[in-house]
Amino acid sequence: MKPHILKIAVIAFLFCLLKASAQEQKMPVGTQPAEIIRMGDDLHVFCSGADMNGNGIVEKDSGDVEASWWIFDAATMNVKKSKVLDSSFLKEAPLNLTLASVSAYVFHGKNQIKRYDRFSQELFNNIDIPDSLKNIVMLNYAPLPVNRLHIVSKYKDIFYETYIGVYIETPSIIPFKNPVQFFFNENDEYPDGFVWDFPIILTKGTKGSKNSVIIRPFAGNGEYSTVLGEGANFMYRKNDSIYITMYDEHSVKIVHKYKGDILKTIPTQTTGSKGPRECAIDGDNLYVTTYNCDIRKFSISTGELLKIIPISGMADPIQIVNGKLIVGVTRTCDSLPNNSISVIDITTSVENEEPFAISASVSPNPFKNSASISATFPSHVHSATIEIFTTSGNSVGVFKKEVINGEVNFHIESDVLKLSQGQYMARISAGKQMSVVPFVIVK
Repeated sequence: MKPHILKIAVIAFLFCLLKASAQEQKMPVGTQPAEIIRMGDDLHVFCSGADMNGNGIVEKDSGDVEASWWIFDAATMNVKKSKVLDSSFLKEAPLNLTLASVSAYVFHGKNQIKRYDRFSQELFNNIDIPDSLKNIVMLNYAPLPVNRLHIVSKYKDIFYETYIGVYIETPSIIPFKNPVQFFFNENDEYPDGFVWDFPIILTKGTKGSKNSVIIRPFAGNGEYSTVLGEGANFMYRKNDSIYITMYDEHSVKIVHKYKGDILKTIPTQTTGSKGPRECAIDGDNLYVTTYNCDIRKFSISTGELLKIIPISGMADPIQIVNGKLIVGVTRTCDSLPNNSISVIDITTSVENEEPFAISASVSPNPFKNSASISATFPSHVHSATIEIFTTSGNSVGVFKKEVINGEVNFHIESDVLKLSQGQYMARISAGKQMSVVPFVIVK
């Protein structure tokens, strides 16, 4: 295994080993909760299921798990209803589904959209898909000017008139590669007083081409097409801004909703394949889920990383409801399908505790016989804990150290600790803050 790949794997393993934040409450749902939608008093959690052999066919003898749909009371987080979406998987986040006032439209991957009652989860009817729309990438519901289901494939767009059950082909409004998200913007008022819902589309582009784009077509003087860079994954709208997670660039880009200007870029300080996935906002706080088994809290005004909240796996969707983060943990830290959502209270004193950074390193690294762990802390920190782990999860030593003038220096002797050749991790912690440093011993 290449060293950088091994390093990423070991870091992911340790975060799984360290488990979750003390605030994290895990609630069982279906396999791979990949979409969370708030509608009125309900919180809808759609789980994509698990196609273990990748053949697109549900084979329970092979360990496959069907997709499912869970409805929670948003106030109490009690389960109101759940439904297995028989003999189907849903693609990974973001999913091909949309909710309307009384209906849920779900693409099951079998050239058919199923329309369910949003409250009872009973099936209303099946909507057969034309042959020209074989590869569905998005569904959206457009209440204005008429009730239409907007269906987007990789090749063309089409509207389905839900009241009369007919398809209406339209000129394509998705001119770029790989659209990933779409919404009809609300309350765009023009001089004549007419209100119209103009679409805003996010496209991922092609790998390596740095051609992710956010597009606002058909808006007269408000049209724009803004190139974002590499790996756009998700957009969140708040007031006049759109917050876009850039998975490959490890950042969140803030775009003006009406002009398309990039207002600010906030680095997420993730690396490799552990980048940002989705986001949500509470006041000036931006919460970003990652595949690094954590949630990252940033100040929108300053761009500062305020806190890293460890969780029990790789997270995708996130909602903020009644002072709590509701997070879909799609996979465990070792990339296995997960079956829980996490609820984290952000109103507690633990969350509001003033955060600080721990800067730590191991030198030399790799080493044969001895090395030093160095760490720096703010002036108010007086003690720290250093714990060494093997890649199999065993703790080989826990050491309490006094912090002197904001620094700790700890000497590692491989023979004294009986450490054989291999990869290890050092966790340096003080209070609720921690830093994790990988190191390698060679013999």
